[in-house]
Amino acid sequence: MPALGRKPPQQARSRQGEKALLLAGLKSIQARGVAGLNMADVAAEAGASIGSLYFRFGDKDQFVGAVLDIALEEFHARGIAMCEKAEREKWTERRVLESWISLVVTTVRERQALVREMTSHMATRPAAWKPIHERRRQLEDRLLAVLSQRPGNGIDAARKKRLRIGLQIVGATVIHMVIVDPGPLRIDTPSLRSILRELLFSFVDTPAGNNRKKRRGREALQLD
Repeated sequence: MPALGRKPPQQARSRQGEKALLLAGLKSIQARGVAGLNMADVAAEAGASIGSLYFRFGDKDQFVGAVLDIALEEFHARGIAMCEKAEREKWTERRVLESWISLVVTTVRERQALVREMTSHMATRPAAWKPIHERRRQLEDRLLAVLSQRPGNGIDAARKKRLRIGLQIVGATVIHMVIVDPGPLRIDTPSLRSILRELLFSFVDTPAGNNRKKRRGREALQLD
């Protein structure tokens, strides 16, 4: 999905040049943040001219928006791929939700600096959140469609709403850890996935094997 107000190039060579610029920008933001982004350095990294960079994106602010969009598209693609695999292999509800949590935790851990920069950059740009919310909704819809195919789940409107809330809680909690780092639960906590699983399963009442539930809960609370 292109950044707001910008159309993607039509020719293959032009698309490749744009992608090289965006990847160079992504690398720079992860290393030095938005404030440290140097447009000339980005152009040089991508093997393009500074004029070409400004011609394609207009200004630094629009370029940053397009770079952040690339990162969001990457997560979206990972989520869709996971859902397709779950559908093909007929995963249980528990496995689907476990894999979703693992995907969220892994992606945010890999992109911690980018998450912080994205949140800071977009804090004063309300319109920029719209495509993010749209993609989140698309992924949730796809995930719920997979879960609805599981026999015996009986996912009615009330349960779908509870699942959406649970997924929102997981995502917001992980992002909050990166931005605020409140502790005691942190993004690098080894048992983070287990803790989030137990919280989500308890909230949405996912079958988890009652004879093992208490033991897993105790294990999950080992934070270090």
